[in-house]
Amino acid sequence: MGSVVVQVRHPETGGFVRLAKGESPRPKQDRRYQARWREPSGKEKAKNFRAKADAEAFITRIEADKQRGNYVDPRVGDVLLSDFIESYLATVDHSDSRMDFYERATRLYILPALGDRRLGSLTPQDTRDLAASIEAPSMRYHTIKCLTAILARAVQDDILPKNPASGLGIKAPPRKEVRALELSEVEAITEAMVPRYKAMVTLLAWRGLRIGEACGLRVKDLDLMRGRLVVQRTASEVAGVLTEHSTKTRKARAIELPRPLVDLLAAHLAEFSDPTDPEAHVFPAAEGGGTRPNNFRSRCWRPACIAAGIPKDKLPAVHHLRHTAVALNIAAGVNPLAIKEMVGHANITTTLDTYGHLFPSLQTEGLDALASMMTPKEGTVVQFPAQEA
Repeated sequence: MGSVVVQVRHPETGGFVRLAKGESPRPKQDRRYQARWREPSGKEKAKNFRAKADAEAFITRIEADKQRGNYVDPRVGDVLLSDFIESYLATVDHSDSRMDFYERATRLYILPALGDRRLGSLTPQDTRDLAASIEAPSMRYHTIKCLTAILARAVQDDILPKNPASGLGIKAPPRKEVRALELSEVEAITEAMVPRYKAMVTLLAWRGLRIGEACGLRVKDLDLMRGRLVVQRTASEVAGVLTEHSTKTRKARAIELPRPLVDLLAAHLAEFSDPTDPEAHVFPAAEGGGTRPNNFRSRCWRPACIAAGIPKDKLPAVHHLRHTAVALNIAAGVNPLAIKEMVGHANITTTLDTYGHLFPSLQTEGLDALASMMTPKEGTVVQFPAQEA
């Protein structure tokens, strides 16, 4: 069991010394209270307090943690959350887009509220208070998810016995309704788009690339002779710096191109890129280098949508072109598995969960054949597969 001992300041050395057995401190004598305990390994530890009640409460908590099997060296938990986040972000292996969000979430919400707190002092109520301070449901959910991931590392490193940000029931915001543009809208936006990016809008609308994937395309990724391209990287901005990294699923994927799109890309390369340079960007910026997705959204996409006659309160996002590509392929009768491969989803469940409502014929497909089997013509026998005994 732990104990609390009294120490007083030595009049000559100025340091604190333990009182002799049976000795009591004199009135107004400078003193401190030392909590002493043994770790589960048997190693003796000590921590000093100014108030006796604080030392006793500390020992009670330490012994309770040992009994529950949740013991963590309390001095390890003295690390500031701000310092731990800095270390976490410097070593974690996330995509650049996620790192960009983590940087914004910590800078705007987590650090102002909890950055000066010791890791060991954080409680589930602290996380609830942080969540309550964030008005936007999506930002609230993803910021708490970010904090949960950061503190999970602290648990993994034996700095915290459990994660004070997990299991709090903070729900994800409702999934936004997928909006697919009408073909007439796509044509109007493409017509209003600056010539440099007409081919990119067409590619996004018909083959479902993400805007970052299109900005990351190089000439070496195109095989126009065979009518295909390979998506193997994506471009994004982190702290204002344009970077390229692996795709969201960390896997490359091949996308087949219809003939009209092949011809359009060939003409685009000849005018705006360098088809002889394998490393040249397929969609370079006017000032050179790769196109920044954020610049494209604000300087090209939004003005083209407005010029196309779309009301400002209903302007689509660039990402809606990806939804449009899926809708167009569904309308063309493309198999869901092929669509899943085209858009690069990790599994077919994601495709069906996101776009299932756009497949009106999935349940009715084949019903005519089933009906004919149920009402066979006179003189015919329906053969069923043999059953094993």
